[in-house]
Amino acid sequence: MEIIPAIDLIDGKSVRLQQGDYDKQVVMPMSATEAVTYYSQFPQVTRIHVVDLIGATKQAAVEGDTVEVLKSLTDIPLEIGGGIRDLETIDLYDKLGIDYFILGTRAIMDVPWLNEAVAKYPGRIYVGLDCKDEAIYINGWKEASGRYIQEYLDEIADLDIAGIIYTDIYKDGMI
Repeated sequence: MEIIPAIDLIDGKSVRLQQGDYDKQVVMPMSATEAVTYYSQFPQVTRIHVVDLIGATKQAAVEGDTVEVLKSLTDIPLEIGGGIRDLETIDLYDKLGIDYFILGTRAIMDVPWLNEAVAKYPGRIYVGLDCKDEAIYINGWKEASGRYIQEYLDEIADLDIAGIIYTDIYKDGMI
């Protein structure tokens, strides 16, 4: 069994949101650095999922310093998402040693750009599909994209992505 724990970040703190609601935020009992150290001791943990929640809503990555610290604490691959809207941000995370990049909003709305990112980083890009029923949401789950799961998956089926990270917004953070 593979275990992929998640660390969601707001202002460097590890938090959990209920159904993506930033007003229903719970600070986790372990800090982000404690969590990475804890998860790293288990051989079943094959990578750690990190999300810059403020970056997702501000449409620009803001947790780069925290992500750099987290990466320095583990040899386990990290995947980062939230606010990645340009190749320069992916390049920066690549220089920090981040292994995988989760692209959401821009990848959903600009498939030619996704093609460009995948061409530069084949097999290292995950597409984040954050959905309510069949509708895909963007910008930190705040807006409906006007796109739907199946038509989008058909459009990107031939890309050399690492995979899809699907989130059912109704269930997220509800234990």
